[in-house]
Amino acid sequence: MLRLSIILIATLWAGFMIWGTPSDTTPQSGQNLRDNAPRAASVSIYSEPTILSVDRPTPTTARAAPPPVLALQIATEPTTPEKIVPMEELPLFTVTGSRVNLRTGPSTQTDIVMSLSLGSVIEALGPEKNGWIEIRDLNTGLSGYMSAQFLELL
Repeated sequence: MLRLSIILIATLWAGFMIWGTPSDTTPQSGQNLRDNAPRAASVSIYSEPTILSVDRPTPTTARAAPPPVLALQIATEPTTPEKIVPMEELPLFTVTGSRVNLRTGPSTQTDIVMSLSLGSVIEALGPEKNGWIEIRDLNTGLSGYMSAQFLELL
């Protein structure tokens, strides 16, 4: 911070020294100042007063805007009550391997999202296909694919 302040001050000083314009004029002496002083204004008195005409604006009355009209809608109750469909619970699994990779796709060729350790609880998001299950980690909320051989149903 101190170094930047010193650099800023040096840059400003160099700029003023290089691009600054020196004054070529010298201060005026006291005599010249008196010659250039403004003269006293001359005062003349008129014998008759002059009446100036004033254009007065015509008075206008301000009218308030009409109050807004609010449209009311009467809420009606639904004719048929909506049926609440319970969300089916997804099966829970636990990880049986000491450290198992959660992947972006159902293959060992896909990228690793994270690694889950032994005993991690996950939920299945879909059925098993070709030995892989789409899952979601309950601790982090991350989802991906894991080999079914490392999962045990709770």
